[in-house]
Amino acid sequence: MATTDDWSMLGPGNETSNDDEVTIEVANKAIMALLAEKEELVKEKSRLEQEAKAAASQTKELQAEIESVKSRALGDVDQQIKEKEATVKQLRAEVLDLKQALNMKTAELDTLKVKAEAAENNTAHDKKVAMLEEEKRLLERCLRDSQLEVENLQMRLEHHDEIFNAAPEINLTGDDVEQQHAKELRSLRMTAKDLSEKLAKERDTGKKERDRLTRDVNKLMEELRAKQSETKEAVLKYEEEKRLLENELSDTGLELDKLTETVARLKKDYEARIRDTEDEMLENAATKARMMEGEVQEKMKELERLRAGFDKQVEEESEKNEEKVREKYKTWDREMNRMVQGLEEQLAKKDADMDSILKQRTEEIEAVFLEKADKLQKEFVARTHELEDEKKLQLLQQQSLEADVEKMEQKFKDAVAPTQAKYQTEMDRLKATHDEAIKKAE
Repeated sequence: MATTDDWSMLGPGNETSNDDEVTIEVANKAIMALLAEKEELVKEKSRLEQEAKAAASQTKELQAEIESVKSRALGDVDQQIKEKEATVKQLRAEVLDLKQALNMKTAELDTLKVKAEAAENNTAHDKKVAMLEEEKRLLERCLRDSQLEVENLQMRLEHHDEIFNAAPEINLTGDDVEQQHAKELRSLRMTAKDLSEKLAKERDTGKKERDRLTRDVNKLMEELRAKQSETKEAVLKYEEEKRLLENELSDTGLELDKLTETVARLKKDYEARIRDTEDEMLENAATKARMMEGEVQEKMKELERLRAGFDKQVEEESEKNEEKVREKYKTWDREMNRMVQGLEEQLAKKDADMDSILKQRTEEIEAVFLEKADKLQKEFVARTHELEDEKKLQLLQQQSLEADVEKMEQKFKDAVAPTQAKYQTEMDRLKATHDEAIKKAE
């Protein structure tokens, strides 16, 4: 580097016999000083290149760290997605088991319905009802015949009284009246005896028929109670199964809620991790850029200072070697400007490349995360809707089954109630008619 002592040799206090030699010597010294400056600038350029390489290496390290964070985050998300998919598969299997259980209960209810319809359409039952109707008609006819005979006997007794009271007017003798009266009494006794025997037979027959009807009605009542008990047990069993299904569906809903919370939490954690990573990378890049900018400014200040010193030296020697030094200065100035411009362009290019890389990596991470999150969210929403539809379908099936059971019970009650009431009414009427006939006969 040139000093003021080197350039002071051109001053008025340093006279020689040969001005040309002095000028050449001073020019050589100036050239040597310029070469030394150039070497220092080359060294400075090399150092700046080393720093640029170090910045590029740090950029690669940042990229590697970004890739590592991205890989770890995506790996965690993929693992959690796999776990959630396994959970969804397990829930799907549980839902299928619930469907199979519901189908089994539906088959059992269909079997009960078929049994109820078979009991309702039982031909033996219809035959018993027809036989009871026929026997009832026979008893009614016997009772009507008995009532007619009783009325006939009453009329004959009244006729006998009329004959007996009118005997003096007819001018019959006592023997004729006595004979006629004895004849009528014998006829009445025979008729009363026959009627009494017939009533006794009818009483025995009615008692037997009443006992038989009572046994049939009791048997039918036992069958009815057995059917009611069986239906009640089936209904209770179905209600228990329905309660268990509702509990399992409720547990499935809780699992879905937990899955939703987990997905939301993972999304928040991943977004926070991405933001932290981006902030850290941007902060490191900004710090590095500020450091490089400060160093460049310092180098520019040092170059300005060197240029100012050189200008001062050029002014001092301008009287003797102005043209040569000016040409050297212009060349040196152009070289320095070119070197400075090249360094500034390299630094600007490095900054732009770093910003572009950071922006590209950030966009790639955001795109991958958004794609994964969107896919997971869509799958989760679709699965949630599917489970909700299955739950609604199961509820509709349960309501339909409950309605079918209620209809079956009501239909069975409606089918049995008229027959039961009819039996009881007929028994009461037959008993009352029979008792009334016996009272009249007596």
